[in-house]
Amino acid sequence: DEVSPASLQYIECHATSTQVGDATEISALHEAMEGAFAPGARIPIGSVKGNIGHTLECAGLAGMCKAIQALRHGVIPPQPSINELNPEIAWNDIPFYVPTQAEAWPDVNEHGVRRAAVNAFGIGGLNSHVVLDDRPEPQRATQSTVPADITSADKSDKDDLIAVIGVGVIAPDANNQDEFWSLISSGRSAVSEVTDNRWLSSEYHQGAAGPRGTTSKLGGFVTNFEFDWKKHRIPPKQIQNSNPLQYMLLDAADQAFIDAGLGDMKFARERASVVVGTMFGGDFSSHMQGGLRLPVIQRELKKALMADGVQEAQADEIIARYREHTLNLYP
Repeated sequence: DEVSPASLQYIECHATSTQVGDATEISALHEAMEGAFAPGARIPIGSVKGNIGHTLECAGLAGMCKAIQALRHGVIPPQPSINELNPEIAWNDIPFYVPTQAEAWPDVNEHGVRRAAVNAFGIGGLNSHVVLDDRPEPQRATQSTVPADITSADKSDKDDLIAVIGVGVIAPDANNQDEFWSLISSGRSAVSEVTDNRWLSSEYHQGAAGPRGTTSKLGGFVTNFEFDWKKHRIPPKQIQNSNPLQYMLLDAADQAFIDAGLGDMKFARERASVVVGTMFGGDFSSHMQGGLRLPVIQRELKKALMADGVQEAQADEIIARYREHTLNLYP
C-alpha cells in the first residue's frame, strides 16, 4: 500500500526537550505534510521522553517501543507533566496537538490498519523516520507477517542459556579487546592530564571551583582512533559532520562480530543481539549542549556583558560573532 502522510494517526516525536529543537522538528513535520490532512484535522503527537527521559543512543528504539504498545492496545497515550506548551511553536496554525489525557485510537485508516510514525534524530546527523502499522484483530490472525520459522520455534528454547560469543572495545588507551586486556592485566591507569588539543588547562584549570574554570585537568581520553570509512561505506563528508562517538559504536560492534567469527557469515539473526555500553559525556556532551542551548547562552551572555558595562550595541555584536563561531565549530 502507498504510505501517505494523510494515513497517519499518531506521530511519536524525537522531542529533544529544547525550545529550538522541538520547534524545528514540528516545523519540519508541518512542511513535509502540508496539505496532506483534511481541513481542521489534527493529529496527536507525543514523546516517550516525558515518561522515561532521554535514553541517548537508544532514544529512537524507546520511542518505537512506545508506539508499538500504543498501537497494540489501541490507545493514544497522554503526554505527562505538561504545564505549558512550547511558546516557540504556533500550535493554532499546525495540524498537530499534544494529548494530555488518554484517548481511544481512531478507527483503522483506509488501508485497514492503525498507523503511527516515529522520529529518531541523532545529534550527530544520523536520522531516521519509521512508519508502523498494526492490523487489529481479527485481521491480524489471518494476515500476520511474522515469519513461520519464528512462531514455530521450540518452546523449550526459553530455558536456553545466553552465550556471549564476541566482544569489541573502544576505550581510553585501548582501541580493541587485546589492548583492553593488556591495560587491565598491567594495572596501568588510563587516566591522564588533558592535552592542549582538547582544551587549555593553563586557561581553565583553577584551584577552586568557579563559573569559568574547572578544579581538575584529569580524564580518560580515547586517542589514535581512526574509523575505516571505506570498510563501512560511509561518505567522508558525513563522518566529518558527525560525532566520533557514533563511529566508535560501529567499530566496537564490528570488532564483536569479527571476534565471534561471524564477519560476513550468515547466522540466525532472530536469535542474536548486540549490546552496547557507552559513556555519554565529555566532548560530546559539551558540544551538544553548546549547540542546543545556544539561545539561552546568548541571552545570559548579553546579561553578563551589559552587567560589566558593555554597551548594548557592542554586546549584540559580540553575541553575533559568538554564535557564528559556535556554529562553525559545531555544525
